[in-house]
Amino acid sequence: FGVDRVVAMAAGHFAASAGVLLGAVALTGAAPLLALARMLTAAVTTPRPAPALAFMEGPPGSTVRVCVLLLGVLELVCLYQLDRFRAVGLLFAPMLARCAMVVIAVGSRAARLDDRRLKFAPDLTFNGFALASTLTFAVVFLATEFLGLLLVLAAASLTIALRILFHRWLGGINHAALNATCEVTQWLLLGALAGL
Repeated sequence: FGVDRVVAMAAGHFAASAGVLLGAVALTGAAPLLALARMLTAAVTTPRPAPALAFMEGPPGSTVRVCVLLLGVLELVCLYQLDRFRAVGLLFAPMLARCAMVVIAVGSRAARLDDRRLKFAPDLTFNGFALASTLTFAVVFLATEFLGLLLVLAAASLTIALRILFHRWLGGINHAALNATCEVTQWLLLGALAGL
């Protein structure tokens, strides 16, 4: 949010949007973007679970790199279009996206090539999930009221749908699924706020 304000004053709206995107990429090492690119490429090229998991855990090829570039451009468009609810989107979309990671991880099975049924995050308990969710929802509700409720419902619905999808497709979740959930949730919220 701070980057957006400073860059917008100095260089305008487009530069501010690019600055926000570059800042997010720098802070995360592009892990969410890369994970979503891997998931999408795997879904198209190797939809069966075992090859898809092997593909997601291997080095990114040229197709994945091109997909990352395209996803980055689409995210930049979302950020640029974000106007009326810009502060809400920049502050709360990343927060809810990270909360979605906790929600999808708690109690999920690990997607494994050896088909062993193990928990993805055995140390993550319901208490951790409850604490992360309660704090996030409280901050969002207090700051945005009804709009916050809509954002939380949208994020929760998407997270549940992705959890079901990953368990049916891959037999559980892995780090790529976790990071892809973060990126997709953030996209959904930014896109929805940009359209309001």
